[in-house]
Amino acid sequence: MVTMRNCTYLLIALISFGFIFPATSSAESAEEIRERLRQLREERERIETRESSRDRSDDERSAQSINESIRRYERTLDGCEDATGFQRNICAEAIYSLGRLYYQRARNEFVQAQNRYEEAFAEWNRNPVGDRPTAPRPDYTQALRTYQQAVEEYPESNQLANAYFQIGGIYNLRGEVDSSMQAYKDLIEHAPDHRLVNNAHFRIAQMHFDEFRHRDALRHLKEIDMSQLTAINRELAHYRKSEIYYNIGDLLRSAEMFAQYVDNVDRDIFPRGDLRRNALDYISLAFSDLPEEGAQHALDYFDRVGQRTYEDTVIYEVGFKNFEHGQYDQAILALSTAMERFPHFERAPKAQMRIMNAHIINRRYEEANAAREELIERYHRDGSWAANNRDNAIALAQAEEHVKDAISSTALYYHSEAQKDTTDTGEPSPEGVEKYQQALAMYNRFISDFDEDEWRVYQYHYYAGDIYSVLGEHRKAAEYYDFVAQADLSEYADYTPDMGDTVGMSEEMIEELRREQEQSVEQISQEEAGYNAIASLNELRKQEMKERGLSEEESYDLASTREFIEYIHSYQRRFSDSEDAAEVLLLAASVQFDGKDYAGAIKDCKTLLASYDDEDIIWDARKLLADAFAADRQFDKAVHHYDILIQEGAERESLIALASGTLFNKANYQKNQGAYQEATETFRSIDELYPESEHRKQAWFEAGLVFQEIEQHDSAAVVFSELPHRFPEAEVELRRNAYGRAAINFAYLEKYEEAAKISIEAAENIGDTAMALAFFSTAADYYDTAQAPNRAGEVMVEIYNKYPLHEKTPAALYRAGDFFENRAENYERAIEVYTILAEEFPETDEGLDGAFSIGYCYKAMGDQRRMADAFAEFAKNFSRHRPNQIQALIYATRAYVELDDFDNAELNVRLATRIYDEYKDEAAIAPELGAEAYYTYGQLNHEQVLRFDLSTGANEREVQGKIDDVREIIEKTVEAYTLSMEQQIREWVVKSLYQLAKLNYDYARMYEERKVFGDVEDQIVGRAQALKGVCPGLYDRAIENLSVLIERAEAEGIESEYIPKARELVVESGYRKALLLKEVGILYRDAPMPAGLSAEEEQIYMDELYDHYLQYIAASVPYYEETIDIAINLHIGHNEWIDSIQKEIEMVEIETMGQITSEYKQVDLDEILQEYRESEEAQQARIAAIKRRTADERKQALATIDRIANSEMPIEEKIERLMEIEENARRALREEEEKIREYREILGINEQ
Repeated sequence: MVTMRNCTYLLIALISFGFIFPATSSAESAEEIRERLRQLREERERIETRESSRDRSDDERSAQSINESIRRYERTLDGCEDATGFQRNICAEAIYSLGRLYYQRARNEFVQAQNRYEEAFAEWNRNPVGDRPTAPRPDYTQALRTYQQAVEEYPESNQLANAYFQIGGIYNLRGEVDSSMQAYKDLIEHAPDHRLVNNAHFRIAQMHFDEFRHRDALRHLKEIDMSQLTAINRELAHYRKSEIYYNIGDLLRSAEMFAQYVDNVDRDIFPRGDLRRNALDYISLAFSDLPEEGAQHALDYFDRVGQRTYEDTVIYEVGFKNFEHGQYDQAILALSTAMERFPHFERAPKAQMRIMNAHIINRRYEEANAAREELIERYHRDGSWAANNRDNAIALAQAEEHVKDAISSTALYYHSEAQKDTTDTGEPSPEGVEKYQQALAMYNRFISDFDEDEWRVYQYHYYAGDIYSVLGEHRKAAEYYDFVAQADLSEYADYTPDMGDTVGMSEEMIEELRREQEQSVEQISQEEAGYNAIASLNELRKQEMKERGLSEEESYDLASTREFIEYIHSYQRRFSDSEDAAEVLLLAASVQFDGKDYAGAIKDCKTLLASYDDEDIIWDARKLLADAFAADRQFDKAVHHYDILIQEGAERESLIALASGTLFNKANYQKNQGAYQEATETFRSIDELYPESEHRKQAWFEAGLVFQEIEQHDSAAVVFSELPHRFPEAEVELRRNAYGRAAINFAYLEKYEEAAKISIEAAENIGDTAMALAFFSTAADYYDTAQAPNRAGEVMVEIYNKYPLHEKTPAALYRAGDFFENRAENYERAIEVYTILAEEFPETDEGLDGAFSIGYCYKAMGDQRRMADAFAEFAKNFSRHRPNQIQALIYATRAYVELDDFDNAELNVRLATRIYDEYKDEAAIAPELGAEAYYTYGQLNHEQVLRFDLSTGANEREVQGKIDDVREIIEKTVEAYTLSMEQQIREWVVKSLYQLAKLNYDYARMYEERKVFGDVEDQIVGRAQALKGVCPGLYDRAIENLSVLIERAEAEGIESEYIPKARELVVESGYRKALLLKEVGILYRDAPMPAGLSAEEEQIYMDELYDHYLQYIAASVPYYEETIDIAINLHIGHNEWIDSIQKEIEMVEIETMGQITSEYKQVDLDEILQEYRESEEAQQARIAAIKRRTADERKQALATIDRIANSEMPIEEKIERLMEIEENARRALREEEEKIREYREILGINEQ
């Protein structure tokens, strides 16, 4: 069937490439600006050093002369230890001069070493044998040390400022920025009136600026008396101030400062002026970065300060900057303002183009076209703008090109838009007709105004013919097509694609546009133009067929059909060599084919093959014959005729596609019939038979699918793996599926490393970022399954190496770190990865988690110092997530304690508690963290208490001082543990309560060893008072706290490692409390004998002392019994301390010869405990404890929900955390209720 052959389908492609493109910046890059500033800064420092130094003529001395001077001054200093008066002045001069000479000598030695190095390197470069020479580094250590000694010992010297300045310079050379800055600050403090103060401020400001501490830099710049700086430094300081204002977001002040800089350069106030262009860029940037109406702000500024030569440039540049930065709406507003203020500026046409492009980028095509038409109206060759720029040939030529492209694009736009405005029947709507008319008007205007552009005139005749055809003006269409058909192209110049404005387009986009432009002309062939004339007549025939309701077969008797055929004969005479001549003669057969009368089509095609000798006729006839066979499922006959046509070479690609497609259909037919093996062979044969076919790729894939379907995974994996290598040009989606299925089939066979390798290959070759990321991740999973976690981690790191800026890279890095840390235990590598994550992606959740994990890695490595520093650094850098910050500070504290670094430990834990107190409501910090933080603070203080030794001391005052210190720390410890318990978190209540008891126990043990002074009697009395007075009360408090803890644990079903410890410690505390009485008795028993007693008196004295001893040990028995009662009441079984108690009771009975006895020495606590456990009371208590614990946990979870709901966090985060916590609480409740039911069933207890 003859159809219209036109090129309007190219319009969309042409439009998308022709006037939609990304913006690029023509401004100098930030890197270039920084490099230029660095060079200026180096030159400035050289100048300052030269200005601030004393007479430099010494630099030219020979090394011998400098050394002699050094020796002379060193001899002078030998006698300066107690120098006063004038001699001290001489000493001061000597040491300051000695510092300067040391500096000169080190500098000269460095220069000489550098010369030797350069000679050695040149020689090594010529003959690279041996180690590469190492570049020397200057060593000003001796000079630095001497200057530091000078300023310390002779601060009154008039050379003090110079010395501080030199100290600052040396530290700066060594890269010790903090020390350098301190030296300059010392200069400012100790020599505030010296001329170098301004230079010191300038140096400090520069260091702050380099460290991005812009406000600190600004503060020091403001301290400078600009009149005391050189003109160059004043210029640099002014520029730096301007830049800082920009960096801190004070855009208006920055713009004004930069404008003042430009003004001062223009007035020769600033001598260098080489940053003028950068300053102009910054002015435009500052105004363009304002939230709104940057151009208006710029106009207001110039209205205020008066006209400037660069005003129009800045105003326009604001808009251009907005455009380059992707601020398209602001660019439109700014450039519109600029054109209104300076309508005849030479770059106004470009501004109008940018407005148009901004609308296009924002997909406001109607506004873009309006802007384009406005461009045509304003900047055409006869307009006012052209008149005002008549002497600017370049601007006029550029504007003419813009207008020309605008007319062309407007025509294409209306043409494209008209094609969209159709009715349900496909006919142009009234709006579409209007747009077609507008497109025709622009095509004809172009043809009229730019007839010298013969190729586009030729092209637009064709497009106009298309429009006339659409509008039903077929005679007019034929006229325009005839212009194309009759054109003498041999008289035309060589065709060069008109690329239009390609600013911002990539090379690939430009090349694609070039191809499209070439194709747009190539497809407008003269033969096709004539052919389209035939098509127009064919439309007349079709209209008549439609009106009369005739079929293709019935339409042969129509007069219009005969007219159509006559025109074909005319066309054949005009283009006798055209393939289309043969095609129209085949029309009858093709009409039958379109009617799906395949038998008739086959018959007519066979007749054509027998009747015509023309190769084209034979070819077309055979082609149609093959198509008919294929449609009739006579696959082999169809392939046979396609192969004949392929051998002839014409339309090889499409014929190969048809032939291979026929085989593809045959294979599918075989598969559907259950002939799977034959289907795989047919699918794969397409690649061998038709290596140029597009079907072969999908056919190969289908073969793999058949193998997979019949579970031949080895074959499937091989076939899928081969596909990307056989068909590297295959579509991304097909290659992705092949790689993925290859990996899956390898995995079916448990060949996980092979699956990983094929996934990596896919990632590296797929050419699609999202797919590559997915394949890398899959490869890591396969390696992990293959027990190769290090390789899995490296695969995830590769995502960072290849896609460092992708949004999924942080997650990939974190996953890599997880593989290294938790799967491979390769902590060093994990730290490397987590460090990258923390430094390069600090604002992401993964960056936060990665930074936190660094400390865990060091913990796993047993490196307490680096673990502590890592968590402290985390807390410093990641304050945005308060819970993690607190946890990190806790971990850091514990590590510092392990390192005996109590100062850092206290600093971190106090910060943790402060953050919790300050942000617990705002950040919805869980009270668990607050409890842990206070507990950790308590432990820190507790540990410090344990470091005291009361058994040593020079005197009573020193020992009492220790006691006072201990009590002070104990108060802090008790407060911390109490605050931890106040958070009402069971775990930390248990731990804190235990530690409070342990604190009393520890202090009691410490106090038992307290050293006492005086004579023997005083020592005995003092020791007895300690044992009888302070210590029992401490043990009582320990027992009280431990009893509360144990009882609560049993009542609430608390399971904790501290409960068994509490049971041990409560018995031990009772034991040691009772033992105190024995120890007091021993003091009396072993007291020394007074001198001068008779033997009888001595015996009486000894008997009395022993009676005291017996009284004390007898008094200890009730305490032992009390402790056993406590153990029984607390359901504590037998332990070593019960053994000790019962042995002591037995010993008392022996020593008192049976006067003191106790039944407790035989009590079996294990038997008592077992009886209790088997009792109904114990069982009911356990069930009640489980219920209470469950209720408390649910209450705690719901409190957490309430706290989050009332916090100030974003609503999305609230919802996410609330849903998670609520579900966890309900899940825990269901689990505990199930435990209770199971326990009741086991015990046979009915529900109450």
